[in-house]
Amino acid sequence: MAKNKKFVGLFIAFAFSLTALLFYGVYSDEISLHDQDQGNEKLESGKEFPERFASLTKQPKHSENASNSYDVNDSLSEVTKGYDLLKSKFSGKSLRDEQIEYIGRVTIGLSPMEICLFLDYVSDELGDDMERLAHLIGAAMSTADSELGNSEEIQKWVISVKSPIFKTALLREMGRYYSGVAGSDPMPFYQKISLESEKDRFLAGFIEKFTGDVRSPIEWLIKFSPESGEHPQLIKVIKNLPESYDISKISQYSSENVNSLSDDVKGALIGKWVDTDPVAAANFLAGSKISDAEQILGSMMSSSSEKLLPLMSAWENTPQKDDAISHLLQNFTIHSPQLAWELGLQMSNAENRELLLTEVYYEWAEKNKEDADAAWNKFFGE
Repeated sequence: MAKNKKFVGLFIAFAFSLTALLFYGVYSDEISLHDQDQGNEKLESGKEFPERFASLTKQPKHSENASNSYDVNDSLSEVTKGYDLLKSKFSGKSLRDEQIEYIGRVTIGLSPMEICLFLDYVSDELGDDMERLAHLIGAAMSTADSELGNSEEIQKWVISVKSPIFKTALLREMGRYYSGVAGSDPMPFYQKISLESEKDRFLAGFIEKFTGDVRSPIEWLIKFSPESGEHPQLIKVIKNLPESYDISKISQYSSENVNSLSDDVKGALIGKWVDTDPVAAANFLAGSKISDAEQILGSMMSSSSEKLLPLMSAWENTPQKDDAISHLLQNFTIHSPQLAWELGLQMSNAENRELLLTEVYYEWAEKNKEDADAAWNKFFGE
C-alpha cells in the first residue's frame, strides 16, 4: 500500500512538472513572437531604409536569370530587420561581435549594390568598427563599380555617405567606374566632391583601373588639378608607368601645356623619361626656359637625383646646360659633393668648370679628403 502511495505521488509530481514545462514553452514562444512583432513594428515605424533607398536598389542583380529590377522590401529589407533584432538579444561587446558576424554572413546573398546600401545603413552605428568590414567592403566594391556610376541618384547617395571609411571605398570605386567606361566624363561628379582628400581618393581609383592610353588620364588629371598645377596623383601615375610605355605620348601633351604643370610634375615627367630615352628628355628640357629648366631640375634633386647625371650626359653642350649645372651645384655641393663633382664634369666651359670643381673639391675634402683627392687627381693630375 505504501509503495502504491509513493508511486502515485511520483506520478502526480511528474505530471505537474510536464504541465509546467509545456506551459512555459508555449508562453516563451508567445513572448518571443510578441517581441519579434514589436521589433518589426519598431523597424517599420522608426527606420527610413526602404523609403530612402527605394530608387537606388532598382539595379540589375548579377545573375542571368534575375529580373531587371526588384522590390526593395525583399532580401535587403529582411536583412535589415534581422540586423536590428540583434539588439533585443545582445548588448555591449557581444552585440557588436554578433553584428559584424551577421553582416558577413547575410551579405553573401545580396548583390554588390545591395551590400553597399546595407553597409551605409549600418555605418553610422558601427563607426570605427567599419574597419572590421574592410574585406567585405573591398569585395563588394570590386564588382559594384559598374552599378555605382550609372545614375544621378547613386551619385548623390555616394556624396551623402557619412562614414569616412565607407565613403573612401565608394569614391575610389567611382573613380574606377569612370576610368573604365569609354566616353564617360568624370568632371561633373568630381566637381561635387568638396574635400581635397576625397578628391584624391576618387582620382586614385581613376588611375588604378585605367588600362588604356595613359595619356588620357593625364589629360584628365591636368583638368582636375588646381590652378597651381600641383597634384600628387599625377606624379604617381607618371612614376608608375611601365618601362615599355612610349613616354613621348605624355611629353607631346605636356609640352603644349607646360605652364599648366607644376615643377614637381614636370620633374617626375623628365625623371621617368630619362629611363627610356635620356636624349629626348634632355631635348625637352633644353627647349624650356632656363628658369623653368632650373626649377624642374631642382624638383628632381629631392625626388629623383639619380636621374640627373644620365640626363646631363645626354644634354648637348650649350651655355644653357652649363647654367643649369651651375644652378644644381649651388644645392648639391654641400649635401652631395660626389654627385656635384660628377655633374660639374659635364660643363662645357673649361674655365667655369675648373672654378666650380675647385669649390666642390674643398667642400668634399671636409667630409672625405681621401675621395676628394682621388677625384681631383684623376681629372687634374697630381
